[in-house]
Amino acid sequence: MLIKYSKGLYVILAVFLLTLSACSKVETPVVVSPVEKKESVEPAKMVEQSQRPAQEEVKKTVQASFEEEKENTDGEAVKSPEAAHTKQEGIKPASPEMVKEAEQLYNKGFQVYLSRKYDEAIKHFDMAIQRDPNCYMAYNGKGIALCFKGSFSDGMALIKKSLEIRQDFPYANFNMALAYKLQKDYGQALTWFDKAISYDSGNTWSYFGKACIYAEWNDRLRAVENLKKAIETDPGVKEIAKSEHDLDNIKSMPEFIELVK
Repeated sequence: MLIKYSKGLYVILAVFLLTLSACSKVETPVVVSPVEKKESVEPAKMVEQSQRPAQEEVKKTVQASFEEEKENTDGEAVKSPEAAHTKQEGIKPASPEMVKEAEQLYNKGFQVYLSRKYDEAIKHFDMAIQRDPNCYMAYNGKGIALCFKGSFSDGMALIKKSLEIRQDFPYANFNMALAYKLQKDYGQALTWFDKAISYDSGNTWSYFGKACIYAEWNDRLRAVENLKKAIETDPGVKEIAKSEHDLDNIKSMPEFIELVK
């Protein structure tokens, strides 16, 4: 049975995936799903509104962040993103050709996934894993697709596997939060959103996810605080916030109205 989810959560997931879509370059966090809600805006349009830069630009951004991190370590040795990629014990690394094929298959699966064709997406993710058993993006993609289909146990196990390969990947931690949120385990969702933020202080959609949870709890001040942080990192969040039902409890607040102007 497919899980119904709100616009904002779908956007959170889609945006994050769009920014991190290369198996061999970026790490994959655990994928988590959103809370059952009424859909407020056509998901495809929301994805279009919130699209991130193209893959090459994303790679440049990742590298720039790494260089900045090196500058702030006072000479301490820092591992590059590739060096931090942990290989699975007993698994022979795939050849460069197989890694490239896995990346291409992952990208195809991701595009299908955005159309909510989860079974078809899973087939592409499985083929990516066959080419490269260390393709953590594919484990993550398959995991979140299963969560959206309602198979939380299997889906979250795959997200966990993705994190075992790359523990500090913000998106994997984000997806784990999303999975807990889909199951309405808001306490665990907050914990994982915070983990994602600890690895990426500018993680827009983790702040947005926290804002939604606090709004549902009617903790209005914390909801506004986190929404403000999300908007500071991405002003495009304003339009999404206006129609996000998870934020209904704070929409009458002067602070909310001012934030989304």
